[in-house]
Amino acid sequence: MKKLVTGIFDSFALAEQAARDARRFGIDPAAVSLVTSRGTAQGNTGYPGSDEQDTFDMDDPTFAVSSGLMMTMTPFQVPAYGMFGATGPMLGFLSGDIEADGIAGTLERMGVPQVHGLDYETELKRGRVLWVAEAPEADANHVAEMLRHGGADLVDVHDTDRS
Repeated sequence: MKKLVTGIFDSFALAEQAARDARRFGIDPAAVSLVTSRGTAQGNTGYPGSDEQDTFDMDDPTFAVSSGLMMTMTPFQVPAYGMFGATGPMLGFLSGDIEADGIAGTLERMGVPQVHGLDYETELKRGRVLWVAEAPEADANHVAEMLRHGGADLVDVHDTDRS
């Protein structure tokens, strides 16, 4: 059985680095979903001592970070909240009724309790980055610890009925 691991990062670059670090637990970086609001990627990459800038524009959704990986963000509108961008498997869930569900409802359909989904939605509106991935049950707590060590907070492991 798989678990859903979630966390919030201050920068897209740190979230992307955690996606790469998840390889040691058998998680392909392409299987990690990152969600951000417009403008999150502006500013410092978040690497200590770095003055490099993340580059991201909803009009040109190819996102290049200092690690050299290229990721494509898919922009979407959440009524009353504005523009967001997402990568990875969460896009399939976002294609549902985002207007009615919002981010919290989408996360709830993935197995995240509503109260946590509302916390994540609030942090996204503040310009932070949501990290979401399924992990093997045996590794889920290790992945969560890796996220914490990489600078994430609001890190949780959630049950899901998908295997």
